[in-house]
Amino acid sequence: MNENGAAEQLELIEHSLDEGSYRRGQWQRFLREAAMLDAAARRRLADDITRVSRKLHRRNGPVSIPFMAAFTLEVVIFMLAVMSIFQEHVLAKFLGIVLLALCLQPLIKIVTGMLLGVRYDYAYLWYIEPRFKMQFGTYFQLPPMSRVLVHLSGGIGTPLAMLTGYWVFLGEFTLVAYGWLLLFFGAAALQVGAFVAEWIGIHKVGPFRLSNLTSPATAAMELKAHLDRVER
Repeated sequence: MNENGAAEQLELIEHSLDEGSYRRGQWQRFLREAAMLDAAARRRLADDITRVSRKLHRRNGPVSIPFMAAFTLEVVIFMLAVMSIFQEHVLAKFLGIVLLALCLQPLIKIVTGMLLGVRYDYAYLWYIEPRFKMQFGTYFQLPPMSRVLVHLSGGIGTPLAMLTGYWVFLGEFTLVAYGWLLLFFGAAALQVGAFVAEWIGIHKVGPFRLSNLTSPATAAMELKAHLDRVER
């Protein structure tokens, strides 16, 4: 597919979305083929890709709030977590670690993405989990290994929060500290396991795509697709 062909495909997908005739899989096929375009072409198509991706995502009517409002809330939660961790009371420390586990993963991924050039549209609820919608064109124009890095960064926040719990409680509450350490190993194993599972071809857990459940699985998917393109 050349740049003109990609632009035509985008136009057809957008038209099908506007008309309500979109068929599942059209977008994924477009992305696979457009990934072969050079970096300059992907940059020129970025705004159109973002617009069509937004329409595709919004067709399901997710509950959403502006990106900056949601990001500010995550930062506030992080600040409350840090302040609580440094309190003397054990319950305050415990609450701080819980808050850190809630906010650290999205914050690390968002900041990493922004440093690499990704911009964000809005936050939304995926079932009960808050997520952040990328301006997809800004993500798609990144070099392949940068896209992999964005998703890998989304897998370290929760294990890091658990490891912080171990460090905070180690001095006075050793049993609690080792509880957090066990949670760290469990969270880390889940992230590594998701990457490995996607890599070896296990794409689903029940009805859910593994890449929708955890960022390392998406990193594995992006890395494998990149290596396949290189081999061709």
